[in-house]
Amino acid sequence: MLALCMPAMGAGPGSGDPPSAIERPKPESRDPSSSAVYDKSLLEESSPSAAKRFLEDKALQEKLLAEDPARFERLFLAATQAREMQELLSLHSGDIGALREALGSRADMPLAGDPKALLEWAKKYVLRIDLKVLDKALYGWEHLPASHHTWLAGKNITAESWVGMSFPQRQALMNEWAGGIYDQIMAMVPKTQAELDRMGRLHWEVWEYLTRDQGARVSMRVSEAQATVKGIVEAEAALARVNDPKLKEELDKAKSAASLESSLSSISAIFDNLRARNVEVPAAVQAAVRAERPPTAEEQLSETDRALVSKMLGPVLLREVQGTTGGDRVSGFYADAAKNPLKVSVGDTGPNFAYYWKGEIVFSEKTVQEFMKTYQVLAKEDTKLQDGTFVPKGGVLRTGISADDLKRDKGPLLQALAWELAACFVHEGTHHMQDAWATENKVPHWYVQRHETETLTLHALFVLEKRARNPGYAKFQDSRVSVSQRVQADLERGKAFDENPFLFRRDGLRIFRGVPSEESAAYSAARTPSGSGAAAAEARRAYLSYAERQNAIDKLVDERLAALQTGRVSPVPPGASRASGIMEVPIPLPEAKRVQLPQAAARLAPLPKVQRAKPRPPGVSGVRLAPKDPLSVPEEE
Repeated sequence: MLALCMPAMGAGPGSGDPPSAIERPKPESRDPSSSAVYDKSLLEESSPSAAKRFLEDKALQEKLLAEDPARFERLFLAATQAREMQELLSLHSGDIGALREALGSRADMPLAGDPKALLEWAKKYVLRIDLKVLDKALYGWEHLPASHHTWLAGKNITAESWVGMSFPQRQALMNEWAGGIYDQIMAMVPKTQAELDRMGRLHWEVWEYLTRDQGARVSMRVSEAQATVKGIVEAEAALARVNDPKLKEELDKAKSAASLESSLSSISAIFDNLRARNVEVPAAVQAAVRAERPPTAEEQLSETDRALVSKMLGPVLLREVQGTTGGDRVSGFYADAAKNPLKVSVGDTGPNFAYYWKGEIVFSEKTVQEFMKTYQVLAKEDTKLQDGTFVPKGGVLRTGISADDLKRDKGPLLQALAWELAACFVHEGTHHMQDAWATENKVPHWYVQRHETETLTLHALFVLEKRARNPGYAKFQDSRVSVSQRVQADLERGKAFDENPFLFRRDGLRIFRGVPSEESAAYSAARTPSGSGAAAAEARRAYLSYAERQNAIDKLVDERLAALQTGRVSPVPPGASRASGIMEVPIPLPEAKRVQLPQAAARLAPLPKVQRAKPRPPGVSGVRLAPKDPLSVPEEE
């Protein structure tokens, strides 16, 4: 876990001054082998520095487990809570939405659930936090707008009763309030800039109160609305230059449609017609409309189609990830097909790019359809189309492919789809490996934040290594960056990791703030009604095992990145493909904190500039996040 512990302040009587002889602890209480030193600092005061010392003192832990398991449990719970709260509050010190999500997912910790106690504790132990920001994150009454007070009054809740509520109780009420506005946003069908602005105002009003899943879905809805409004504006401008009653009728249909999906379908049809006539429409708007519109009948994937594409895709993905750090680990893992069968499918993943669950990697059907809608088929030779248009070799014959094209293909199309999904495959395959590791080592199957920082770093390193070793992959990404959300996310991830691995991992913890850390997972596993210490012993074993594994992988990844950056890129291993040509979250890093690392320009294909969308409200995901289970645990896009 990242070392974010700060020196304790006011950790005992007379803090800041030398203690008197009377206040001095007895010699036996300062004995490192005695747990008595923690009676006050840890059990009473929850000191983070004491927590750090205890969690690092393996000899004392083993002694306690042998002599007094119940006492070990009390100290272990106190230590993991104190360590977790300080790291959490330090990491998210300025982000209200992140603090709310992180604390809400750790509600079994007493400090996380008690606003008054947490504020007092943070004032004493957390240096880098604005207490007003924390109080606002805890829904302090004076920070709530008057409209919230009115709404709560309708439920007979006063300022006095609010103060006595736990954080989970406050959060449940605020989520209920936000749910009404969330429903309004999701029901909106803006066709004009004024209507889009109203949607944006509601978005800003509610984003701090949305759940992670709600935030992702609202962001997707806003993207559809933006494409619709921009599309209508550009279609009107283009049709002013074209006298075609049928197209103008199609535009009227787009303006009056009852759903954004219908509007986008009509606008896309207009743009297709105008493109055939060589009528200019901004490429970025065309791409946005094409990406957001529903799939046509030809682009729909039936259940049989999905099964066939999935079967064809697996072997190609395995081939194309080889020759990279994460790819070699994943392909080696799946090489034992009897033990670790590869199960890849395409299906409905909600607002997510992909997810891993119970031995299966599921790619979003929407992501595959986005690829199908935006893929450009190039001419293999000079070609004259039926309408007389001349397309030179390498020129664009058409944009978009059908499900039949994909099913019949045995080469370029399937390979291109594998390029689109390869980094994500490394990410989700690594999650499968994590799952298998827990089984093999007989430790609890925890899903923790450092699982995500591991997959994020291997994902990013894959992009960098693949671009360095395969010019065709780099060229493919460069050609897709303006039309593919998947490629945009991959490139931004690679760039951020290349610039500063430490901040990249730190931002990974921020993104997956609702996922337990190793400390919070250990706390939950150790806490039992009996207090016998048996569960705590198992939790400690798992805690140490997870940390040891993760530290080893972090070291490997950092070594491979350093080698890549200094030009010491090992050749593609034997058996890897040399001639192949191949789910929220972009992870922006503060410019002032970036560390300039050496670049191997001759060995590392440069990353193209990614055109960012307009900034989204902080705390609202702009990428698709996947559930680890059918409920709500966020995962890779």
